[in-house]
Amino acid sequence: MPFLRTAALSAFFITLLLGSSIAEAAPYDNTSPVATKCSVSAKTVSSANIFYRVGGRPIGQAIGRVELRYSPTCRTAWARTVNNNPKCFVANPPYTCSYASVTRNSDRYTLGRYGNSGISTIFTNQVNDAGVTSYAYGCTRYAGVWNCTRTSSYR
Repeated sequence: MPFLRTAALSAFFITLLLGSSIAEAAPYDNTSPVATKCSVSAKTVSSANIFYRVGGRPIGQAIGRVELRYSPTCRTAWARTVNNNPKCFVANPPYTCSYASVTRNSDRYTLGRYGNSGISTIFTNQVNDAGVTSYAYGCTRYAGVWNCTRTSSYR
């Protein structure tokens, strides 16, 4: 009987401790890095160029870039995609020509956002990245084809 009481109390305190650390970090999930001011301390921790591909092979210069942004102050991560396709800036009528997403590896929690023509840079909302890894995935549309890549994970 004392063993069960000790085990129950231990489980309660572990849940209390883990629950409090999750509760402190969770408010940043799916929030704007700008509105929360997490972007103030942000840095690009991983990036990858996006190339137009034919048959899976990159052709010519980069048509965009995807970046994994990280805030050491908030311990959050988000994706930013920069589209270098000049046709996306003046397309009439407007069409979707960019995509960015961030994925937290521990639970595969993913946030994404599409960008329409006229917008060269888009970013996602942020995910809590405290003690876990995340990566960014980005796409740009060129000649009617989506071209995508991802960054490496960052902890």
